[in-house]
Amino acid sequence: MTMSPLKSRALTSIVAEILFVCLLGYFFIGKEIFVVRHSMFSYLVLSLTLIGGFSVLFFRGKTEFYYLALFVTVVLAVSWFLNHSFSLTFRSLGRFWVIVAVVIAAWGILRAKRVSGIRFIGVVVWLAMGIVFYLVMVMMDVYVFSLYPEEVRAYRATFLLESVKLGAVMGLGIGLGYELGRLLSPASRPPETPSRSTPS
Repeated sequence: MTMSPLKSRALTSIVAEILFVCLLGYFFIGKEIFVVRHSMFSYLVLSLTLIGGFSVLFFRGKTEFYYLALFVTVVLAVSWFLNHSFSLTFRSLGRFWVIVAVVIAAWGILRAKRVSGIRFIGVVVWLAMGIVFYLVMVMMDVYVFSLYPEEVRAYRATFLLESVKLGAVMGLGIGLGYELGRLLSPASRPPETPSRSTPS
């Protein structure tokens, strides 16, 4: 059975985005991103979550994306009742909805006709989104969830610079993968009314 151009582009983009995120993460952050128990493993988890969410919204439509977001929210809420850990659940929900906001913002910009034809616009948009994403995350951790002790907060400038680096690497990886998918499948384009799924 022949794969449709849109599905082909979606698959190409997803694979390329994961590949670039992993390669750039390995070279600029380190092999720790693949170590499950290491703190840098969160880079890989967050990157894959952004890639998955953006792919659903960009290639499947708003309806599927909102259903997925609602489902994850319910799962996180239920986990609080099971684990009796309100702080952990609240933090997870906060991070998840930051991801949702970033995905929607990137989708809104990249599907706009005024910018969709600009070369390497995906790299620029995702580079900016990645940096903003990590900066928001670290500020939430420090000032909202109070995860770090006072002596560590004294080095908040270092945290911010590290967040910019992580966000730039992640955003660059996703952006390059997005552009590669667009380059290899130039004729394919998501539907103008993304709330409907594209028929096979």
